[in-house]
Amino acid sequence: MNDKIKYYASTNPYIGYAARSVGTYNVIFNIYARNRQHFKEILQDISNKLGAYIVNYEFQLNLQ
Repeated sequence: MNDKIKYYASTNPYIGYAARSVGTYNVIFNIYARNRQHFKEILQDISNKLGAYIVNYEFQLNLQ
């Protein structure tokens, strides 16, 4: 995992899990957001700070 990605994941309080992966995606994040708007803000922050390292992404939204 890239050092910038690792640092971001370890310092972001809304990322509960980050792991390196093999296959289609190299990194997996579990993101915990208060609501959909907050999730959108977190994704925007990830894009702003790590966009140079992101080629493609998908997400699965689980509401509780």
